[in-house]
Amino acid sequence: RIKRARETDRDRGELQEQSNIKFCKYAAEWIESYQGRGKGFRASSRTDYRCALNKYVFPYFSDKLKISQITPKHINDFVRSLCDEDKQGRRLADSTVRNILNPVRSCLATAREDGLIRHNPAVDIRLPHRPTVEDIEAEAVRPLKRDELDAFLRIVHRRYALLVELMAWTGLRISEVIALQWKHLKLDGSRPHVRVRRAIVRGRIEPPKSKYG
Repeated sequence: RIKRARETDRDRGELQEQSNIKFCKYAAEWIESYQGRGKGFRASSRTDYRCALNKYVFPYFSDKLKISQITPKHINDFVRSLCDEDKQGRRLADSTVRNILNPVRSCLATAREDGLIRHNPAVDIRLPHRPTVEDIEAEAVRPLKRDELDAFLRIVHRRYALLVELMAWTGLRISEVIALQWKHLKLDGSRPHVRVRRAIVRGRIEPPKSKYG
């Protein structure tokens, strides 16, 4: 049965020999040259991916594990380990777990495109969703009313008052505000506006992530 299945795969052009490449070695080389999946790849994202691999992924997976041997169970077990509490009773947030899994999923997607594996075992992995106290409190968060904003601006240091007021009325992120230049301000005419064209993230100037930004 195995022989017939392999012959069928061969006839379809889908025969794929098991790769002997080690997962950790492949991932370490992959992160240095990965260019994203169609929308580019920021330097800050590469730094985040590299940090997640070095801090969580490489210590968990054996350096002898072949990339072709990874199964959905390997990935599920890894996610469960990330969700466990440490010795101090702390646990990673759900968003952190997702961010750690992102480079694993992307790396395996590239391995599939490289012909090293037939399927990406991380595609259908269920990620945790554990409500927290912060989530419950966040549902009640409301923006400042005009009188509340006026009161707040009266006690803000005069050096930062204009900065705070600009953020309050435009909804700009702090990374976008500190990257503003005069040419981004369109103050003439009946519809004055601010053009968001860049942000300063970790000391680097970067464009918005998408056209919506």
